[in-house]
Amino acid sequence: LDEIVIDASPFFSLEVLRRLRAGGTILIAGDQLTPEVGLECEFLHGRASFSLWAARLALASGAPVVPTFYVRGPDSVPRVEMCPAIHPNDFSNPEELTAALIKIYARYLRAHAGEWLMVHRFWNESGSSQR
Repeated sequence: LDEIVIDASPFFSLEVLRRLRAGGTILIAGDQLTPEVGLECEFLHGRASFSLWAARLALASGAPVVPTFYVRGPDSVPRVEMCPAIHPNDFSNPEELTAALIKIYARYLRAHAGEWLMVHRFWNESGSSQR
């Protein structure tokens, strides 16, 4: 396990793509995006933006996306829950794949709302459909 540093260089994504094409695994925080960029859509009680990056990487590499959550169970013991893999060949564009991910995010957030850590402004105030 090692880290790919995401910095000012636009080339870090080439290393990510290389690792996926070689059969590697990467972790992405799918909800950590500022409202100024990404796909804006209806989410729970408002509008929010979500990154298309995971979907673009999946489509470019052929690697599936496996939504994974760290949640507390009924006994309050933390556990990792992995959803079934989302295969990129089932989608024609990153927006469709991202929409499938967003449905899963919403389901988990409803079930575990008190556990969601958001460190920046998440809900969009604009009425635009996509940025």
